[in-house]
Amino acid sequence: MSEIPKALICVGAPKCGTTWLYHQIKKSDNFNTPINKEVDFWNIYRHSSNVDRGGFKQLPRKVQKLIGLFFRANYFKNYKDDYDVDLFFLDFSPSYMDIKNKHIEQIKKNIGEVKFVLCTRNPAERVVSHLNYSVRMKKFFYLKLFLKDFYYKSRKCRRSTNYSGVYDRLVRAFGEDKVCVIAYEDLFSNAQKCEEKLSFFIGEKITLDTDEVLNKGESRVSVSNDMIKRINQYYYDQARFWEESLM
Repeated sequence: MSEIPKALICVGAPKCGTTWLYHQIKKSDNFNTPINKEVDFWNIYRHSSNVDRGGFKQLPRKVQKLIGLFFRANYFKNYKDDYDVDLFFLDFSPSYMDIKNKHIEQIKKNIGEVKFVLCTRNPAERVVSHLNYSVRMKKFFYLKLFLKDFYYKSRKCRRSTNYSGVYDRLVRAFGEDKVCVIAYEDLFSNAQKCEEKLSFFIGEKITLDTDEVLNKGESRVSVSNDMIKRINQYYYDQARFWEESLM
């Protein structure tokens, strides 16, 4: 028997709408909401790694059971005490864009029913939006402004924009019917169709209120049209994947 009955995991790079979508979905009483939005349980892996270490299966069954109970307690402590095992556990995190195959295997082994929502966005728009966010939040402010013309080539940025790579890994492990791709742009321009698509995929009524917008701000990074063109060329394959995900 799987440790965790049902989970809805949302994967999306920063500024792809994962936070906004989380706040929309968690308004429903039909989901188990975590104490903090970003549980980051699977990719951190420290919670579950002990279960699959080499000597685990050589341990006495009672000891294995105790370790399994510890693993389960570690997962459920991220949720409110009144969680319902018959409902999906929500788990939304941008850092899942870097999820490894070993973590995917852990999800597959320990969750009975799991569904994934993958959020995409125009690569150039995502990069610029994240730079703007950094300006507002003062995160590596001067460094990112100084290196803004090279930031889009950084390992972190490449990893965060690798939509097709994450999609392929999830589909190989769980099948196409367990992965739903939603474009950031559609969340606001085609909200009704997104509601229908998500409701059908999840099996629960989803309502999106486009009047609720997060992370508003006035700070803007000056980005040339040439840089936008270079970003789009650099992420050509991901731009095509994003375009195909549009409704």
